[in-house]
Amino acid sequence: MYFCPGEVMPVTTHKSGKPEPCLRFVSPPNASLPNDTRGATEPCLDGWAYNSSTGDSIVTEWDLVCDSNKLKEMAQSVFMAGTLVGGIVLGGLSDRFGRKPILSGSYLLLAASGSGAAFSPSFAIYMVLRFLCGFSMAGVTLSTVILNVEWMSTQLRAVMTVGIGYFYTAGQFILPGLAYAIPQWRWLQLTVSVPFFAFFLLSWYVILSPEALPVQAGQLHVEWMSTQLRAVMTVGIGYFYTAGQFILPGLAYAIPQWRWLQLTVSVPFFAFFLLSWWVPESIRWMVLSGKSPKALRILQWVAAFNGRKEAGEKLSLEAGAGELKLDLQKEISLAKAHYSVADLFRTPVLRRVTFCLSLAW
Repeated sequence: MYFCPGEVMPVTTHKSGKPEPCLRFVSPPNASLPNDTRGATEPCLDGWAYNSSTGDSIVTEWDLVCDSNKLKEMAQSVFMAGTLVGGIVLGGLSDRFGRKPILSGSYLLLAASGSGAAFSPSFAIYMVLRFLCGFSMAGVTLSTVILNVEWMSTQLRAVMTVGIGYFYTAGQFILPGLAYAIPQWRWLQLTVSVPFFAFFLLSWYVILSPEALPVQAGQLHVEWMSTQLRAVMTVGIGYFYTAGQFILPGLAYAIPQWRWLQLTVSVPFFAFFLLSWWVPESIRWMVLSGKSPKALRILQWVAAFNGRKEAGEKLSLEAGAGELKLDLQKEISLAKAHYSVADLFRTPVLRRVTFCLSLAW
């Protein structure tokens, strides 16, 4: 709720009789006026007065009301634009430089831009930082999904991808409560950005399952976990996003200052950035990129981590890499082809899927 402050009488609407929030009389009328008429009006030149009982926000910070009302929706549109650009740019970079570097870099950028948004001196700078948040969020999402599915068999990749999507759903549930708990927008911004510093740290060494067996019955497997645990892990990952959506509204209620809330949710991503250095690179990507020796070393490390050190030591560069290439022969042949965004519209099925997903987002 907002209205024109000062001693000048507020303009009242003809139908409801409530004060007009965007106009005021040029000067207090000093004479009677005929019915259904009113004196000259002008915009609220001295700013607006807000109901501060619910905390502050970017609306109260930069007066995004009346003629500037549309700008508050633009902040979310800019974030989604950053996500779109990030998906196109970072997707190609992850194919060229690897999933792990893009994941770590995205964590760091997300933590820095999210935390920086809490200290934005102007709305324009805030919009730029929100664009970078969306840009880096696309890198985190793409790299996380790719790293997970490339450690799994092709039969389970679709299930895994859908499971990861539940994280976003959970976050949407939590965010309103967090905003209610932290009415100050800067604190809310920090609250949802800071955790990504922790994600950055975690991404360096997070391991999905200690029960995965890289070597079974003389065959080489490139999956981290056993088939019995994949469904459980997939559902479990989805609950993280769901839990975040539940927590965010309560966090917003507890931290009503938006700058502090912004810091609270941004700073943890610095920790995630550091942790991301321990996340192993995709075996499939390394083999397809001609880095078989490094892929074999990671497989041997996985075997040792899972209590199969002797089995891992038996792997040789010739046998291990050759068998791995044989297992990935179909993907190797597909990797020789070059694809672009235009391929999303090449076939009727892809066109329908792209169109439906665009509407959903």
